Parts: sequence; C-alpha cells; structure tokens
Amino acid sequence: MNNTAKCQDQIHLEVRFCELWSRCLRSGIVAPPRHPWHELHSHYNESHRFYHTLLHIGYCLNELDQARTYLDQPDAVEMALWFHDVIHSPNCDNERQSCELFSQLGNGCFSQDFLNTVRSLIMATTHKVKPDYSDQAFICDIDLSSLGAPWKIFLSDSHALRLEHSHDSDEEFYRGKLKFFESLLSRQQIFHTDYFREKFEENARQNIGH
Repeated sequence: MNNTAKCQDQIHLEVRFCELWSRCLRSGIVAPPRHPWHELHSHYNESHRFYHTLLHIGYCLNELDQARTYLDQPDAVEMALWFHDVIHSPNCDNERQSCELFSQLGNGCFSQDFLNTVRSLIMATTHKVKPDYSDQAFICDIDLSSLGAPWKIFLSDSHALRLEHSHDSDEEFYRGKLKFFESLLSRQQIFHTDYFREKFEENARQNIGH
C-alpha cells in the first residue's frame, strides 16, 4: 500500500471511529478536546507493530459490516473491536490493559451498561474461554477470521506476527504459535458461529494444518 492510499484509509477510519464514539455518547455529553481517536492512532502506529495495526482493525471492521445483521449490539461490538488490540506488548495481559484504557477514555461518556458490555467483549478476544453470549462469539470469530484468508494473506500475516515477536527465538515463537493453533484445532469447530464456520472454517483448518 502506498503512502497516499494509507493516508486515505486512516482518514476513513478516523471518520468512522469518531462517528461511532459520538453515536454512543450519553445524552448531553460531548467528545473531549483531545478526541480518543488520537489515543488509538498513537497506539496502533507504534513502531513495534506489524500485524496488530489499524490495517488489522480495518479488516475486522469489514467482517463486522458483513455480519452486522446478526449482532444484538453492533455498536458495542464495533467499539470493542477498535479497542481490543489498542495495548499490545508481547507477553503481557493486553486485553485487560486495553479494557482499562477504554474505561479511562469512556468513563462518564457512556452508560454503565455500555461500558460493561464493551469490556466483556474485549476480554472475550483472549480466546481462552468459551463465549458467554452471541455477540462475544461473533467478536471472537471476527478476530480470528483472517485465519481463513487465502494462503498468501495467511502467510503475510504470519510473517508480520513473527516480526512483532522479534525478541523471541524461533523456538520460543513457534512453540507459542503451535500451542495456540493446537488449542484451536482441539475444538470441534474453530469458529463459534454458523456464519463464520460456513465462511472460514475449512480454509482456516487447511491454513493452520500446513
């Protein structure tokens, strides 16, 4: 992607996020002078990121848009997607820290129910426990949907993830990757929802099994 296209994509993402944030605000609340977008943009453009960037968020949003009619609270799912990787430090509890940042930015802006829902959706993307409800299942599947991408894209994503873990030896990195893939393959299905199983299950299993 050239610099012009990248800039246009980031402008589109900024507009989309700002519209979402404004749409979800409690009545009478206005966005702060330094909009939360600047916080997200700063984190997702950190120099150590190669996969967990705004490109990944854009990919997730595209999958969200296609599955939106299946969601109970699409705005909450979208907000959680924006924040689920906002903190990304290797070998740290990124989802919990991402929740904390969302809480810091969102407290006083959104209803308590909305805050709680978004936090629960962010934490679902640890992929460590079975989703408790439908929207959690969908956000997990959206986050993993690139596993079912065409082989060249899957390889490119794998390379980007390796670059993010440059501090790990090959043995450490591939041991962790294998452990995660084995946990997915041990399930009856990788994807929790019928929609994403039909769309990506077969390809994901082929990609992981290579």
